[in-house]
Amino acid sequence: MKILAIRGRNLASLEGDFEIDFTVEPLLSAGIFAISGPTGAGKSTLLDAMCLALFARTPRTDQAKENNVKLQDVSNEQLSQSDPRFLLRRGTASGFAEVDFMALNGHRYRTRWSVARARDKENGRLQNPRLALYNLDKEEEEQGTRSDLQARIIELIGLTFEQFTRSVLLAQNDFSTFLKAEQGEKASLLEKLTGTELYSAISRQIFERNARAKDAFDLIQSRIQGIELLTDEEENDLRTRLAQAEKESQRIEKAKAEQQALQEAVRSVEQQISVRRRQQKEAADKLVHATELLLVARREYEKGVEEQQQSEARFKSLQQEILQARKLDIQLDTAIRDLSHSEQQLKNVTLRKEDAEKKYQAAVLRQKQGAEEMVRLAAWRERYKKKERIAEQLSVLLLHLDAASVARSGMEAATRSIETLRQEVVALNKQLVALQQANANKQQALKRAEEDYRNLEEELKAVDAPALDKQIEKLRQEREQLLIEQARLEASGNIKDLRGRLQEGQPCPVCGSTHHPFAHQAPVAPVSALTLQLQALSDKKETYIAHTRHLARLQQQLLQLHKELADSEAACKEMIGKQQLAASRQEREEVTIKEQSDQLAQSLSAADLLFGNSEWQKAWLQNPEAFRKTLTDFARQWQENTEKLHQLERQESAQKAECESLAS
Repeated sequence: MKILAIRGRNLASLEGDFEIDFTVEPLLSAGIFAISGPTGAGKSTLLDAMCLALFARTPRTDQAKENNVKLQDVSNEQLSQSDPRFLLRRGTASGFAEVDFMALNGHRYRTRWSVARARDKENGRLQNPRLALYNLDKEEEEQGTRSDLQARIIELIGLTFEQFTRSVLLAQNDFSTFLKAEQGEKASLLEKLTGTELYSAISRQIFERNARAKDAFDLIQSRIQGIELLTDEEENDLRTRLAQAEKESQRIEKAKAEQQALQEAVRSVEQQISVRRRQQKEAADKLVHATELLLVARREYEKGVEEQQQSEARFKSLQQEILQARKLDIQLDTAIRDLSHSEQQLKNVTLRKEDAEKKYQAAVLRQKQGAEEMVRLAAWRERYKKKERIAEQLSVLLLHLDAASVARSGMEAATRSIETLRQEVVALNKQLVALQQANANKQQALKRAEEDYRNLEEELKAVDAPALDKQIEKLRQEREQLLIEQARLEASGNIKDLRGRLQEGQPCPVCGSTHHPFAHQAPVAPVSALTLQLQALSDKKETYIAHTRHLARLQQQLLQLHKELADSEAACKEMIGKQQLAASRQEREEVTIKEQSDQLAQSLSAADLLFGNSEWQKAWLQNPEAFRKTLTDFARQWQENTEKLHQLERQESAQKAECESLAS
């Protein structure tokens, strides 16, 4: 963050408007400067204005909170001594504090804190202060509540009020505050001041990823340890039991054969018993028949008795054989149960053997797959080995690329602004030429009107209007008198006779004149002459009146031309001012282009050192965002493959030990 300018109005010791611009000389090239002056000159007020504009707070008003003192404002209103509105100078109706600064993102911003009294009166009640934030590069005001704008300002400058007043701005007698700060707070403050918080974030991410990798490794180890391997004694015991089971199985097979022979013998005896029983039944039938036929077949009866006795003897002998067969059945059941138990043991051993073989095969397969994956990852790393430096120093490279992107965007914005300003200057030149041409035309028209006015005024001055009126009135009266006299003479008949008797050289009996010009005609000439003179004077009078009216119109025209000429000159001055302003803005944009160009060249040069060449710039210039994403994806894949390769190497050792254990 960099302070570019401080402005304000009516704050504490500083009355009226004040401004300190660090972007112009002599402060632009000054490395170190001091704020000095007598007590009350406004040194601390400048720092208060900077804090007010950025945080709407000041160190000295915050220190006043401890006293909890109430002060009386106008209209008997009680306000806390820590209220920053008390920085408004006494006897003023409004004031403000304004700061231009360069934010961490490379853009220029202007923040403004302002306060005013009600109705813009010096004795009005203090209103709530207003906070505004402007993006000077985009020429737009950011929207939001006071808290939102305050949070945004803190985000842009990267420091809170406490951190700002303990590092950038140390108030009077407050230097030890930074030295006495807590270790954690001091470390956080130093990180923000030196810009190393990025490396702390990277360190935390590395620690977290290492912890996750360790947990995964411990889980695999626990799974490996959970696999129960047979000892040599257990394996030998199983092999001995398997051999015994095989022998027992052979004995059971032999017993099964004997049992089958016994069963066949039992079935043969049972068949004989069945035959004997049928024979006995037949003999019984015969005995019954013989009894009925006793008289007829006594001999057959006796014979039947003998056969019956023989049959009973044979039946007794067969009962002994049946008892022997039952004993054999009991032995056979015992043998079958032993065989079933042996078969179950054999099955269990076989299953455990098959399970061990499957585990061995799975371990061998995993070992093979792990080896193939290790070969593939090793080949991939070998193929991109030249870009290992890019992946390892991605964070630094991205910082340079982001700085280059900001510089490039600033150059493009300044270039567009210059082009717009050039077009604006061309348009202003055209408007200025048109205004100057119109101004020249109006000056010529004014000159002609003034000349006509002077000539007409001189003509009017040459005419004595009152004398002309008197002369016209006199002629009008003379003419009327003459007409009356002429009418009277014409009405008298003696006049004609007297006129006829007049002789040249003889005196007139009326007037005594010896010259008689009207002796033979009526005296019309004097009336006509008076009429002509009167007409001429009347025409002169009308001309005078017309000239007077024309002079009044010329006067109005002159006033209008003077006003239009003044407006035209003001418009010309305004156009010239706009041209000068556009030229000044163009110069600032050109300076911005040069600064951004230097920044761009510096960032690209630093990136070239990391890339090892400048061929990457072509792809970056075409699409910086896509290029940045490609780098990020590559670095992430490099890290993932590296971790996976290390994990596979550890797994290979564990799987090798597992295979050796299962094989034995």
